[in-house]
Amino acid sequence: MIDSAYLIFNHMGLRRMVKGKRKGSARTSPALNRGEYAVLVRVVVPNSVFNPPPTAEATITVPEHAVIIAPPVVELTVNGLDVAARA
Repeated sequence: MIDSAYLIFNHMGLRRMVKGKRKGSARTSPALNRGEYAVLVRVVVPNSVFNPPPTAEATITVPEHAVIIAPPVVELTVNGLDVAARA
């Protein structure tokens, strides 16, 4: 079994997991909210693992260069009203 998904996280921890749309054999980057980051996780599990009931634990270490950063948000004030706009 081979699959992939994006883990979305912020300074508080994991927020969600999304598959992203397929574009050929790759997945498109997910939409991120302010302060969110994403990392694409590819999972490869040998089919032989599915014979007995699986119970596994793994540690994932994400290198800094693999993190996708959300675009910055620019804070604006128009006629005394606060407006947030993506850069």
